[in-house]
Amino acid sequence: MCKSTFYPDKAYLEKLTLKCPHCSKALCKKRDRKQFFVYTCVNRCCPFYVRNLTSISKDEKTDFDKNPYKYKLHYYYRVFDIKLESLKADTCIPFAVDLSRIRNAGYVLGFVLTYHINYGLSTC
Repeated sequence: MCKSTFYPDKAYLEKLTLKCPHCSKALCKKRDRKQFFVYTCVNRCCPFYVRNLTSISKDEKTDFDKNPYKYKLHYYYRVFDIKLESLKADTCIPFAVDLSRIRNAGYVLGFVLTYHINYGLSTC
């Protein structure tokens, strides 16, 4: 795997099957946003969903029965659809990055940026 070379012009996401880390069922695409897609696990027997459903209070449970769209009990996952050309024009990057040398698919770059921003991890 480490000796493989990836190119951003390949459509790896079309071959990729996203699975729930809790129940291993395939995730369903729910929404298309401007720069990312939202996938969710629709399995009603998923341990993540069951745990979240049992942890809500009785008042929240009655509200959930009336308005289920207010609650996010299922596992959600975002896949970023970042265009490298849009990053080249971004001026908030404090150091020069040669984006022509990136040989990974766009969703891998999305992972790196997500972990870098959300968790403060290094990109080096």
